[in-house]
Amino acid sequence: MKILAIKFKYLGDVAITIPALRTLRQTYPSAQLHVLVSQEAIPILEHIPWIDKVWGYPRKKGQGTKKEAFSLIRNLRKEKFNLSVDFVGNDRGAWISLAVGAKIRLGQISPKGFFGRKFCYSHRIKEAPHDLHEIDRTLHILSRLGITNFSTHPELYAAPALDPFAQSILPQKAILCHLSTSSPGKEWPIQKWIEFYNASPEFQDQFIFSSGPSARERQLLSEILKFIPNARTIDDILSLQQFMAIVKNAHAIICGDTFISHAAAGLNIPVVTLFGPTLARLWGPKGNSISVEADWCHCRTDFYQCSHHTHCLSTLSVPKVKSALLQLLERTSNLEKTSA
Repeated sequence: MKILAIKFKYLGDVAITIPALRTLRQTYPSAQLHVLVSQEAIPILEHIPWIDKVWGYPRKKGQGTKKEAFSLIRNLRKEKFNLSVDFVGNDRGAWISLAVGAKIRLGQISPKGFFGRKFCYSHRIKEAPHDLHEIDRTLHILSRLGITNFSTHPELYAAPALDPFAQSILPQKAILCHLSTSSPGKEWPIQKWIEFYNASPEFQDQFIFSSGPSARERQLLSEILKFIPNARTIDDILSLQQFMAIVKNAHAIICGDTFISHAAAGLNIPVVTLFGPTLARLWGPKGNSISVEADWCHCRTDFYQCSHHTHCLSTLSVPKVKSALLQLLERTSNLEKTSA
């Protein structure tokens, strides 16, 4: 038996899908499990030992990319999958499900999308309620196959060969402070990070700041250095494989609602996640984590750019974040003593 799982969207969405992928593996232990993700997300899954193959779908626009996509579909069809599960829930996922041609094609039906989308699937299920955690919403899709034994714990693997690289960058017991997310409205303001650093002299030797690779995100590191010239920063733009190794070798992580929080949880690294426009009960990482929420945010319907006169996450206080970090480190220390 061969199974193809399909999941595009953002890196964090792929990480959130891993419990559902593991459920497929546990339900069909002798099957070959293949996963189709965007090309940039391949490193998230490529070291998971129970996934047989990861395929990358080209996301950039252009004639060459179309040729790549058609070639990919042809190669997927040659695999003759028995079952495909579309965890995407959009038009692209539906078309690919149909084109790959598995006998059983499972997908969720939502009010959005083109009219004929439901006919791309042989087995359909209504979209789960939006008040469920995203991991539970993803697992809900598998209930159409009669699967009811779910586990939501996160699981990720980083390349062991990159451990020396990560350890050469990080200070002892590094606390990685990741400044950026995919949307400015989900980021703790730089001034708050500066206040947090100044209010935590006992951790300053452990702090190291990082950001995403875009010019906008890298500018956040420059802002930190303007006010804290001696701050440690990760200056080079790293590959996703390298950054996952950085996460794996950190002592703890503080970040916004972004892939990094789910990567930390999957790699069993303690993480404090800062929430503003999005809700922790829907997107918070599982595992050894603490989610800290700002007061009521006015941008929960459109969080790319905070539209309120006061940035929503500016209501998240430095003492509240530091208290969460102290609580997390104490909990982690107790867990280590218990397991020793």
